[in-house]
Amino acid sequence: MSSPARGLAVRLGIASAAAVLAIVLLHDGIEARERAEAAAQRLPMLPPPSALAGLGVRVAPVDGEIALARRLESLRPDAAPVYQVLADGSLALRRAAPAAAAPAAPTGGGVAVVLPAGPLAAWPPATRGAFGELLAALVGERPVPRARLRLVDAPLTEAELRAVLAWLP
Repeated sequence: MSSPARGLAVRLGIASAAAVLAIVLLHDGIEARERAEAAAQRLPMLPPPSALAGLGVRVAPVDGEIALARRLESLRPDAAPVYQVLADGSLALRRAAPAAAAPAAPTGGGVAVVLPAGPLAAWPPATRGAFGELLAALVGERPVPRARLRLVDAPLTEAELRAVLAWLP
């Protein structure tokens, strides 16, 4: 074989080997991507963390009205327990329920919830969810009667409150 023909054969061989190597690398890359996507689809979808679980105390259904306020100071001094829905979607216990002297129903100012400022639509989803979760835990009956909730100085309109009650399971 002549020298120019031999040079052409060597260049064709190198180009063929490079093409085969590129095809193998592309195939391996595509398979790795498909395996990663399949693994991501197999991961269980975890529910968002519960705001009630982060509270650290048991929230039991109560009888009577639940006062909704924007400020703790606007509530009756004997209201207890008082929960607060924080802007980040977490809950806080601001006043604990008094210790019961007897297994009778507690008396006093009743249960209250302090809400974040601003209209309901401006609250982040986690905050709206925490409020709904707290109301669902405090009121055992479904649907929740509107008469169970009393607006003190809460930033909620009547329409917003009815919308929240419609969300409760």
